[in-house]
Amino acid sequence: MGPGAEQEESAEIRAAFARPSTPLPPPPGAFARIRRRAAARRRRRVLTVAVVACGAALATVTVPAGFLTDRLGTLSDHFGSGGDGTGPPAERVVPAGDPPATGRSAESPRESSSGPARTPSPRPSDSSGPPEDEATGPAAPKTPQCSGAILALSRQRSEQAAGSRYMTLRLVNADGPACTTRGFPGVSLAKGPDRTRVGSPAERSGGPGERITLARGEAASFVVQLADTGAYERDRCRPGGADSLRVYLPGRRESVFLEVNGLRTCTAEGYRTLHVTALTRS
Repeated sequence: MGPGAEQEESAEIRAAFARPSTPLPPPPGAFARIRRRAAARRRRRVLTVAVVACGAALATVTVPAGFLTDRLGTLSDHFGSGGDGTGPPAERVVPAGDPPATGRSAESPRESSSGPARTPSPRPSDSSGPPEDEATGPAAPKTPQCSGAILALSRQRSEQAAGSRYMTLRLVNADGPACTTRGFPGVSLAKGPDRTRVGSPAERSGGPGERITLARGEAASFVVQLADTGAYERDRCRPGGADSLRVYLPGRRESVFLEVNGLRTCTAEGYRTLHVTALTRS
């Protein structure tokens, strides 16, 4: 092959590679997507700066509840169009189950546009009463408290020992309805037709006892101890006589009297010669 043929072949090769090429057009909407992505990057930068600034402010200043959420929402709404008006507005995403912050107290009532507000159901009571199906029936009658109108007072026995006089008194439900009582009777000495008190009231001795229910014919008893005035200095004690015991039943304001001869006690203040025990079933 001669030189002329080689030159002709090289020209054909160069002509093949030198053919003009037509560029491909960009896909539809490519430029719009590029603009939206750029706008999203700008929004993220602005929100990041806002969060950092608010965090620094919160470190030194106390702000009302919901302030940060409202401000961030305003910024997001402002920059939601992408800054150039070509992109769709950004949406605020709220986690499921968490209502948006409004700055109101959790205890304040919320208005509803879709219907009437629901009334919260009452919390279950911690009462120890009967179940609902049992509470609908008639209430059981309550046993009344024992009073002087129900119980009759009498002296069961009296004895002298160790410088004191011990009197066992008895309360009997002779012909009344069942009643309950518990604790210490109030006891003092009295004299004369006007039942004037003599000396100090009785002090309590021993435990408070248990609640007693007295049906018809049943009785309860207690002990009254009266110390001998001879154990005290006469000038300071100032002994005086009495002819009856005044007894207040536990928890009652009315009193009953029991005549007892030969009672003596110190009339001076500060001398406790009288003691009483709690009621017990007899």
